[in-house]
Amino acid sequence: MGSSRLGDAVLAGCLPRLAREARDRDGLLRGLIAALDGGSLARMAAPGDLPGAIARLPPLPRHALLLTLLEQLPADHAALLLGVTPGEVAEALAQARGALAPLRPARILIIGDGRGTLAQLVQGLGHAVCAQVANEDAAWQAAARTRPDLVLAEAALPDGGCGLAAVQRIAANDAVPVVLVGEDALAAHGFPLLRRPWRAEALRHAIGRALRGRHGRAG
Repeated sequence: MGSSRLGDAVLAGCLPRLAREARDRDGLLRGLIAALDGGSLARMAAPGDLPGAIARLPPLPRHALLLTLLEQLPADHAALLLGVTPGEVAEALAQARGALAPLRPARILIIGDGRGTLAQLVQGLGHAVCAQVANEDAAWQAAARTRPDLVLAEAALPDGGCGLAAVQRIAANDAVPVVLVGEDALAAHGFPLLRRPWRAEALRHAIGRALRGRHGRAG
């Protein structure tokens, strides 16, 4: 789970149950599920990191994620251990992925940002800039070439062009989420809006909302 403290707590919680039930792998996994039901994990989890976010997930999404991702169980086997249907496991996984999406590093296409300020903020938040372009045609080509997880676009581009037109063209052909940087009037176009002055925390929230929206639609 990426945290030694959380791992120690899981192990300590598992041991009594394992002593009674762990005659096979499924018994071991049931012991793990029982330990993960404890609220102490969420209380010990550090805010803002991936292990903490996993610990704070509701029980079913958390268990479904760990069984299918870490243990590589098929959905029907995970469903059997959890006492639910495979469809409920699929829904739980979609919920978990949506909740965790903002914490995973994203590949971001930046349109505009002639001074590089947005790129610095993006990288400071742990994301990667897969391309940075200055005009609409270059944006279209970069989106097709790099398939970014998110597009971050200034409304007014360095060459005098329109970032809104660039993202509308991209969005018409790809479901990639978009965050616009500009004035309040741009909100009418339906894209999440980042207003000046740009601050890291505001950018973090804007990227997180956009990525959660994408994973919610995918689920």
